[in-house]
Amino acid sequence: MNFLGSESKNLIELLKNLALNIYNSIMPKVKNFKVIIEQDEDGVFVADVPAIPGCYTQGKTYEAAVRGIKEVIELCLEEAKADPVYRAKINLEESPPDKFLGITSVPARISF
Repeated sequence: MNFLGSESKNLIELLKNLALNIYNSIMPKVKNFKVIIEQDEDGVFVADVPAIPGCYTQGKTYEAAVRGIKEVIELCLEEAKADPVYRAKINLEESPPDKFLGITSVPARISF
């Protein structure tokens, strides 16, 4: 048994869409950025976010580099909010699910 007429259903659908639009406009979006962390020749951990130009930091430990890169990502995104030219350089495309295969060293004979 259907108690709602088609006009009521349309109004309910319109209100749902309006509520969703308001929610999306006030709630921050969450994006997981890929971070590459390497250890340099001095033992310092260097963290870089390839999707955000200029977004990198370093730390004496792996954990310090991770904490630092979180702060730097937030700073870069704040800058992007104010600078549309910089914002356009950030890659916000959804990346495929993590599928890290590994890093290896490949020996090669150098004859020069």
